[in-house]
Amino acid sequence: MKLYATGDQVDLAAALAGFQSSWGTPPPTVREAWFLGTDDFRLRLVFNVLTSPHVFLGGNITAYHRQVRSAERSAAALARSLTAHDGPQTLHEAWAALWQAPDGRTGKDYLGYLVAPHLLSVLTCGLTDHHPTTPPPPDFSRAGSRSTACRPPPPGPGTHPVHHRGRVRGARTSSR
Repeated sequence: MKLYATGDQVDLAAALAGFQSSWGTPPPTVREAWFLGTDDFRLRLVFNVLTSPHVFLGGNITAYHRQVRSAERSAAALARSLTAHDGPQTLHEAWAALWQAPDGRTGKDYLGYLVAPHLLSVLTCGLTDHHPTTPPPPDFSRAGSRSTACRPPPPGPGTHPVHHRGRVRGARTSSR
């Protein structure tokens, strides 16, 4: 599957704009054209691209790394919003919140995650990026991010990355 999005759409998706209408509750997934064609669902798909195993095919590698790091932090914040208690959140609790809805929905019927180890990796980076137990809620008023140390810095000039996951401006992604 290939997914196309503008850089602004990717930034909005990384900032969890697709979850704004359902923040704090398990988001619905309705297998009907009217729902699957909404902007919120499209942004949820782009967010899933940023936080699932994918291949980086080309484009602005710096923007790609920034967007992936932002999505990792946002995944931790989304998991925190779905956790039932106010105490510190463990990695396993964060993973469970994104892996399975309280009503038992998983995979494409919930948030679309199909590779458990990868989701654990994403959350490890997202949780340790700013504070190990309390990711901040997303700022829905703007899409943006800051640089972090969880991921290695992007390759230098003259190098070409072969395998990456995620989505950047004008580039295509392909699921594995």
